[in-house]
Parts: sequence; structure tokens; C-alpha cells
Amino acid sequence: MSAATPIRANSTPTGTVASSSALILTKTPATGDGISVSTLSVDTSTSGSST
Repeated sequence: MSAATPIRANSTPTGTVASSSALILTKTPATGDGISVSTLSVDTSTSGSST
């Protein structure tokens, strides 16, 4: 059962990392601002499902 605990811990930081990556990607493509917004919305929806 102990193995189940660390597995869940890994799932939690994964969601946080995804959010950080999305923010970095948004800052990188300054030219395609509209596209970045759409991508960010998709990432937000995915994060909500994981939670």
C-alpha cells in the first residue's frame, strides 16, 4: 500500500508543471497571441479533468 502513496504524489506535481509550461509557452510565441490563448484554454480544461 505504501507504493500507492508515492504514485499519487507524482500525479500532483505533474499538473503543476503542466501549468507552468503553458505559461512559458504563452510568453514565447508573442506573435501568435491568439493561438496561445486557445492553447491555454485547452490546458486549463485538461488540468480540471485531472483534478
